[in-house]
Amino acid sequence: MSSSLIGATITDVWSCGILVILTGVFLIGYYRKILLFALDVSMAVATGMKIGVWNGILSLWFGLAIGLSIRASGMLYTFGCLVLPALVAKNLCREVRSMFLLSPLVAVATGVIAFILANHYDYPPGQMTVALFCLELGAAWIVRRQKDGTR
Repeated sequence: MSSSLIGATITDVWSCGILVILTGVFLIGYYRKILLFALDVSMAVATGMKIGVWNGILSLWFGLAIGLSIRASGMLYTFGCLVLPALVAKNLCREVRSMFLLSPLVAVATGVIAFILANHYDYPPGQMTVALFCLELGAAWIVRRQKDGTR
């Protein structure tokens, strides 16, 4: 649990790669249903979606993805990448749609910058990434407070 990708095996890489491809195919095929399920469960029920089945599928999928991530990169990095980009986007966006677009962009851009900085300064990449996410979250809170006019 060192929060570093250095310990990831080739099996971890292949497992995560296959999981990403399958997730992409699933999202392309069921984008509208997943969006409806995520945003308005009562409307999804009204349209005939089987909520229990969708809950089960998504719970198993998330459990598998999170388990593989924790095994490959550690708890700190996995938790940071799951929660912090969404919190940054939530504080910067007023609409859910823009949050869905900004959150992955924040995650990828911060990850790239953090890995470059970690390599340059010889720090663990997982900790560097989470530290940058935390700095961004602090800046996003400040921006949000400025927009709202509160002190």
